[in-house]
Amino acid sequence: MDYLTTKHYVDHTIGMVQTEAKPDGPYTAKRQVLAENQKLKKKTHRRYNSIYAQDISFHGMGACNQRVFGKCNREKVRNDLIKQFPIQTRAITDDVLKEFKALKQNVDGSCTFAAFLAMLYLGGNGHLIPSPGWNGAHTLDKKGTMFFESHWWEMFGLKPGETVMDIAELLDRIRVNDWLDGHKQLRESILQNVKYVPIRSNDAREDKYNQEFWNKKETMDRYLSNSINKEETYENEKTILETARLIERQLEKFKNPVEFNMNGHSMCVVGFNDTHVLTAGSWGNEVRRTYANAEMAKVDRYDTGFHIQNKWTVYASVRDLCYMKREEDNLDYQ
Repeated sequence: MDYLTTKHYVDHTIGMVQTEAKPDGPYTAKRQVLAENQKLKKKTHRRYNSIYAQDISFHGMGACNQRVFGKCNREKVRNDLIKQFPIQTRAITDDVLKEFKALKQNVDGSCTFAAFLAMLYLGGNGHLIPSPGWNGAHTLDKKGTMFFESHWWEMFGLKPGETVMDIAELLDRIRVNDWLDGHKQLRESILQNVKYVPIRSNDAREDKYNQEFWNKKETMDRYLSNSINKEETYENEKTILETARLIERQLEKFKNPVEFNMNGHSMCVVGFNDTHVLTAGSWGNEVRRTYANAEMAKVDRYDTGFHIQNKWTVYASVRDLCYMKREEDNLDYQ
């Protein structure tokens, strides 16, 4: 395969035109191939007409109201999250959930890197993060910028105003940039064990879906066993339901945190229940963020390091994702 460079592409979800070239590489090519594959049909429904979810952007949703918590309140929030998201459907233990310290991004685009670091740490792969490690990544410089941005993020070679648009681009930059220079074994371990899954094409209006991991029977049995019109519902909602099965299987069976990108923002999902997902964010450890826009407030809230999000909206909007493979996960994509 000739790996492609996308010189001009449109982020249709947030209406942003990125004119700089994305790096050549196998991960970027995987999303590009979806757009060019004539065998792939476009999705059979419009996400915002789905019976499960609306495709709501994180951008342009109205002003945020923020309130700072103290330690006691944070502990209460974390204990409430333990009750809301059962251990059976979480990739992290109660203790890890209680003690998790979120990174705080100051630069647009660094959320994808922050979520990647959180995925490594929360998945028990913190040893793959170079010195000064996960804890050192939180160290503040004189300007109040965390080490992961003031040192590591600068090594990605981005010019002022440039950003990483998806997980594919982040992984391709990890292959070639300076972040892991001098850490050959870490780079090899990460790239050999990361499982990257493109969900939607990066062109063709992000309308072509990767069907390699779909399993109709398992998905219908899991989500539609009590549905009257199983076949019709599956055909109308399969892009959402198949993404749901892929993510929830990793969390439930393999205890794998999953980084995903949606609507120009990346997070790391660590748990789910019947209606919501719990995702590690990158807006700091002390903040509660609520939304002035009533529609957005129903979809997402940020509490002391974690997003609590309507899971069907998330599954409807995922562009690509990645997780670290387990040895026992020997059925590719299943």
